Amino acid sequence: MYCSVMRKKGLSLIVIVLALAIVLTAQVLGIFIGTTEGYVVYMNGSRVVGASVSVTVSGCSGVGCSGSSTTDANGYYVVGNLNLPGGGGVTGTGSKGTASGSASATADPYQAAFMNITLCIPPSTPVQVDQGDTHGLSVTLSWTSGADPLLLSTTDRLSLDGGAESVQSSGYLWSPVAAVSNTTRTWRVRTCNSACCSPQATDTFIAFNDAPPAPLLTPVPSGHYGDANFSWVNYTDPDGDATYNEFQLDSGGVVSPADSPRSASGLAFGSHSWRARTCDSRPGFASNACSAWSTDSWTIGNNPPSAPNLTHVDATTSAGATLQWTSGIDPEGDSTHDEYKMGLDSGFGTNLQDVNPATSPQTATSLTSFKIYYWRVRTCDSFGACSAWVDENFMTYFCSSSGGGGGGGGGGGGCDCQNQCEAGVSYCSGDSRVVCGFFDYDTCTDKQTIACGFREKCSEGQCVPFCQPDWSCDGWGMCSYGTQADWTVDHKVTICHNGKNTQEVSESSVQTHLDHGDHVGPCGVGRQKRTCSDINMCGVNSDRPEIARTCTLPESEQPLQVLGIEFPGVVSIPVRSVLLPIAVPALLLILLLVMTALLASILFKEEFMHFVLRMRLIRIHRMIDRKRFGTAYGYLLNRVEPVVKKLQGYLKESVPSHRDTIKKYYSSKAALHHALSDTVRRTGENVLAEAYSQRAKAFDEHVARLKKIG
Repeated sequence: MYCSVMRKKGLSLIVIVLALAIVLTAQVLGIFIGTTEGYVVYMNGSRVVGASVSVTVSGCSGVGCSGSSTTDANGYYVVGNLNLPGGGGVTGTGSKGTASGSASATADPYQAAFMNITLCIPPSTPVQVDQGDTHGLSVTLSWTSGADPLLLSTTDRLSLDGGAESVQSSGYLWSPVAAVSNTTRTWRVRTCNSACCSPQATDTFIAFNDAPPAPLLTPVPSGHYGDANFSWVNYTDPDGDATYNEFQLDSGGVVSPADSPRSASGLAFGSHSWRARTCDSRPGFASNACSAWSTDSWTIGNNPPSAPNLTHVDATTSAGATLQWTSGIDPEGDSTHDEYKMGLDSGFGTNLQDVNPATSPQTATSLTSFKIYYWRVRTCDSFGACSAWVDENFMTYFCSSSGGGGGGGGGGGGCDCQNQCEAGVSYCSGDSRVVCGFFDYDTCTDKQTIACGFREKCSEGQCVPFCQPDWSCDGWGMCSYGTQADWTVDHKVTICHNGKNTQEVSESSVQTHLDHGDHVGPCGVGRQKRTCSDINMCGVNSDRPEIARTCTLPESEQPLQVLGIEFPGVVSIPVRSVLLPIAVPALLLILLLVMTALLASILFKEEFMHFVLRMRLIRIHRMIDRKRFGTAYGYLLNRVEPVVKKLQGYLKESVPSHRDTIKKYYSSKAALHHALSDTVRRTGENVLAEAYSQRAKAFDEHVARLKKIG
């Protein structure tokens, strides 16, 4: 069945090529036998001499689709050499002076059409009476109708503001014409007989209505209380219309009409705004012109009380402490209360005491030896505004009776000093830092070791960021000539002259040498390059392996320059004598191949895309074999996946060649995801590495299933 489809498509290609050749031959010759002829007459039946006639064949494009002629002394015309088939349609237009007309016809089986064209002489243009600008509701439009040169019956057609025409008589009442604001109105009129019309006569006027001026607001002062009074002053409408006001407070509804003054109470703390505007009132109009909004804003504020003043508590040997303070003062005179917290957590997430409202003093009891206790107080007003917290702390240091004496620090609450150090000391021990502070239950400072985090190292007693590059390099590339930049030192470029002399030349003269067949780099010496990437992505180039080196070029790779293109070998070819005689046939052959490839890509679209996909999968497998996983993954996303999406529904697992392609596709994705899993796992991202591993296993299962099919 597949071969049958191929044969059918091959035959279709041959038919298309032959049809294209026939059509091109007909268009080049430009010989057609279709004709159109007939009389051109006025509307009263008299024939028109010297009228211009244009004829167009319906549905035709290219040569022979139109023609023109002029009527003879009998008002007759003939237009020939038309690409007009039997039964085909044709349209024609005729004109002489201001007269014009059109017609259509159908050709007989002999490719001839007979078509008479009637010309109409339009009436003269009507004369309008100028309509002045108005502030009123309606206007009366007047004009003098145009005259028909053949004394035919006429009517006048009126259009308002570009709308549809209607048959009207002079003295037409246009209502309403006024708008909310100044508007230009346009009216047009023309005179028509039964076949054609005069040009339109046009007149414009302005229906004007100016908005009132914006009112003048009295600003509302900012304060502490939620009451406000609003007032404003109105101005007279410039057109003398009656006016009314509109009012809006914050984002509430618009009050219309609204009078000044107004008031509001119970407003919340924060910023508020209000606005007012003046509108005109015109009976008979659906809407009115309004001024711009005049806007005012103010703030109802509530300042917090001042911070309380806490009495410092020294370190104590007692199991209890008295904590005292002086409350803050509210600047607006609002009533206040204090909030108090005390505990062992400096962040006050867990508290031993939490009192609200609290009064000074507060008593802390049952305190434990050698602990730092934290306490804080703030003052709040009756509206919920509070001062900042004021924090204090104190330390207890007393030995409990169960301390077990001074023998080696045993027992809870003991007072022995061990592992001591000097306060403020900090130094490094390997990848950890050692600090000095209070870390046990005695009154002496102690040493404690703190390990530095991931990608950190200890330096001068502090943990600082540190990243050790882990370089991974591709294999060395082929030995090639390299680029000009590879062989440039102090603006001098090393070149190989005539294939045997190594020279240093200026940068400006390099192109001249290249044009004469020289190449950059020493004779017989090339450059090899490779790509190295840091798996840890430290962002530095320290200790990066060598990525470029010199190499010895094989003798067969010495360059030959022909038309700026390098070829292997050292043979000198006379370009003009060899290439020019074959240039024209080569170009014609290339053109034929391009046209054939274009037709093939249309008829064999899926087969061609399938071939492209197989070639790209072969290339990506070569990248994977060379361990160029990053390049292969980008090639998969940008060059392979788009083709796979386009072939969805075409590739069938039941077709052996399709099944082989699908198998290569899944095996590529499996190999790349295994490589991604290994790379990510080395960076410590185990969750992401496991996700890549699971995807790779799924692709491996697809490959195994396809292998079982065959």
